[in-house]
Amino acid sequence: MGTACNIGVRLPDGRIEGTYVHYDGYPDHMVAQVCWFLQEQTTSCLLLEIRRAQAVGGFLCWHPFSTDPLDSDAVRLDFDFRSDEEERYGVDDFGTGVPYTYLVDFETGELEARERLYNGYDLWKSIPIEPASHPRDAGS
Repeated sequence: MGTACNIGVRLPDGRIEGTYVHYDGYPDHMVAQVCWFLQEQTTSCLLLEIRRAQAVGGFLCWHPFSTDPLDSDAVRLDFDFRSDEEERYGVDDFGTGVPYTYLVDFETGELEARERLYNGYDLWKSIPIEPASHPRDAGS
């Protein structure tokens, strides 16, 4: 069983474009991955990857950086998408039915992470964001 989440971008007009992530949505993983991604890429690139994932029902997992097997120092983008047969994720569903959400401001690149409080209400608490090192510094 996996830990699902949503990842999204808040656009300048206030709309959110987001998608579903089926596995590894827990904060220790996602906060580091999003921070690493934004060190190497732009919020526009994140938005494009989210739009690609929306078309196929979201990400199976969100591990944007993989080590190139032919070059142990090289880090490349590597996304796993869900299959076309799986349930589609709608933009209006951001934060629905998942324990965690990760939202990046398009203009500032700031990350907001939230955890759902399961007490019968649709309440959320903020998750503190710790600075992340680059994936190349994390070792193998």
